[in-house]
Amino acid sequence: MNNVPGLLPATSYSVQVKVKIGGEWGAYGKICTLMLPSTTIATVTSKETMKMFDVKAYPNPFAENFKLEVTTSSHDSLQLKVYDMLGKLVENQFIESTQVEEFEVGANYPSGVYNVIISQGGNIKTLRVIKR
Repeated sequence: MNNVPGLLPATSYSVQVKVKIGGEWGAYGKICTLMLPSTTIATVTSKETMKMFDVKAYPNPFAENFKLEVTTSSHDSLQLKVYDMLGKLVENQFIESTQVEEFEVGANYPSGVYNVIISQGGNIKTLRVIKR
């Protein structure tokens, strides 16, 4: 909630969300009510967390496979999900943070464009890669 300006402490908000996968928007989900804490909301935490988690894919575009370059302060495992442009899940794996440098992705993919979602704890990064 730190990324939403103008929210007031000790206030209830109704939230409804929809997601975009493969360029297509889904339907809105159920309405949820959120109650913010009565203390002041710190915006520094969110910015610091975002700085400590970054992911890059290389090479991109790729011919055989690609690797991930992950910058994080956490030792938790990462989850990798790869979707084709139709929104079909192509790969779903957990990677130990110590194994990221050796991990290769995409060797068996046909040529095309893919959305890669890497998550670790509450951090999520989405990348788009192209296989020639």
